[in-house]
Amino acid sequence: LKWHKALSEDIEWTNSRKKDEILAKLSKILYYRPVRLSSKKPIGIKHGIDLSCNSDMFSYVANGVISHNSQDISELIGGIDYAKIQEYGDETHPDAYNFDGELFVANRGIMEFIEGLRSDEKFLRACLTATQEKSVKAPRFGLIYVDDLILMHCNETEFNEFMQEKKYEAYHDRMYIVRVPYNLSVDNEVAIYEKLLKGTDAVINMHIAPKSLEAASIFSILTRLEEPAGKDLTLIKKMQLYNGQHVKGFKLEQVSDLKKKSPREGMYGVSPRFIIDQISAAISKAKSEERDFITPLDILRTLNSGVQNRDSYTSEQKTEWLKHIDTARAEWNDLLRNDIQKAFFLSFEAEATNLCENYLDMIEASCAGEKPRDPITGDEVELDEKLMSAVEDQIEISDSGKEDFRNEILRAVGQAARKKIKFDYTKHAQLMEGIQKAMFEERKGAIRMTVSTRNPDPEAVKRLNAVIDRMVEQQGYSAAAANELLKYASSHLFDK
Repeated sequence: LKWHKALSEDIEWTNSRKKDEILAKLSKILYYRPVRLSSKKPIGIKHGIDLSCNSDMFSYVANGVISHNSQDISELIGGIDYAKIQEYGDETHPDAYNFDGELFVANRGIMEFIEGLRSDEKFLRACLTATQEKSVKAPRFGLIYVDDLILMHCNETEFNEFMQEKKYEAYHDRMYIVRVPYNLSVDNEVAIYEKLLKGTDAVINMHIAPKSLEAASIFSILTRLEEPAGKDLTLIKKMQLYNGQHVKGFKLEQVSDLKKKSPREGMYGVSPRFIIDQISAAISKAKSEERDFITPLDILRTLNSGVQNRDSYTSEQKTEWLKHIDTARAEWNDLLRNDIQKAFFLSFEAEATNLCENYLDMIEASCAGEKPRDPITGDEVELDEKLMSAVEDQIEISDSGKEDFRNEILRAVGQAARKKIKFDYTKHAQLMEGIQKAMFEERKGAIRMTVSTRNPDPEAVKRLNAVIDRMVEQQGYSAAAANELLKYASSHLFDK
């Protein structure tokens, strides 16, 4: 560091022994990191033992961490160095004290106090003076100045108990409370599980089928949401809105209002730890069966048993959460059905994009009161009402609502054009649903016949193998997982 180098090389010391001693203490005790300031102004004098540092360029920042598992107050405020007492002959000598407590180490920085409310009361008293007077009382010394941001975290039950204790009122006034609820977005919840599982021994040589973490995430988010009032908004629709998905009859701008009406959402429900435990249980069971893959079905089964066997959950919670598992399964059924149907197309996205382009040409001409033109001859052609209805009927757009729906789609196309980006039909949930269902409707007979056949003929076997290959290549399933899920689908998804 520049100032450290100046002290050791640019300053004349009258006592070389004292110089070496002080610089050694600096390296051992003071862990400051220089941070260049955007606006330079004097910050005063920082005292370290008998050394003064005066700077108009740097702020000295440190970080300290302390755990509630330690009940030794010296972790917080330092302690006497008994090896130095013989040298100095006095416990009150400044050089006989180790200023290595976290409150000193973190001076001008942040001290994280892990589960601080569980710690002994003497720790809290030290934190009180640090926040109240910006000073710490060390044994046999006066008050020593510190300037820390103390970051303390705990669970809500311990926090509520602490806030109800009248003897801690002085602490209550010096706390800035930040409530941190569980995540309420399915996509973000999936990212959490991926991070927690990544690199762990459990997932080595184990294939987790696509949509497995989504099924677990749907369940966990449902347990954290408050049942909405009214008949139009269901819990599933609320979950989809919180996940940034378009829901018919609602706007994404309403999400903030919904959250204001339910401020306790996320402060209850299952934790990510519980979900990871159940995923690990599913993996262990698969390994015991000598399988190298798990599917959403495996995870939903362990979630079911995990909820039923968890003693800390009330009977009301268990009843409600088991229903959420059924809901999560129904949602995953739709995801699986969608994946299987897509696998029946050689190039699903290309065909879907082509259908979307044709639909956009038709509705643009319809809303403008014109006839579309043939792209080759340039001649006017009749509107393809059958094509437009094939998409709109799948999402139950009424005859009276078709014009409004078509104008809504064209506005979305126009907004994309103004941003100089290509319109993506998958960004509009209703249009995407209509496009995909129209394509599936066209081939539903072949799909149902192929998947649901109990004793397939050689041609059907060939089609099934082609579907499995595309599920592996395009969607990330393993062949074994895809085969098992097709068997499940034949009994539960395409049997009607």
